[in-house]
Amino acid sequence: MDYMKSFYQDGSHAFESDFKDEDSKSISLDVAQKKMTAIQSGVDQEVAQAHKTFSLAFHAYCEYENNLPVHILLQLIKQDLIIYRDKLYQVLNPINQVVYKISNAMNE
Repeated sequence: MDYMKSFYQDGSHAFESDFKDEDSKSISLDVAQKKMTAIQSGVDQEVAQAHKTFSLAFHAYCEYENNLPVHILLQLIKQDLIIYRDKLYQVLNPINQVVYKISNAMNE
């Protein structure tokens, strides 16, 4: 982002929009100084925000990279457990019905 600082060091880039529609290409020194200061301040703020955002994004990516294999393995285990649960239900449900019928038959 240092290219933005070097781009606006040349005053012609900073004041291009001011001179597009006017015939005279003059601007007061105070206005020029305020505008250059505002531009440099804006660039500095943008650079600071970019550094802050980069560190957050890099940390989030590292966490993602570290947790992705565990997440994939947990998804595989979850699918296996769903299959085991369904198979166990298929096996235990008939046994449960027989036990229920036996207890009902003994009560009568």
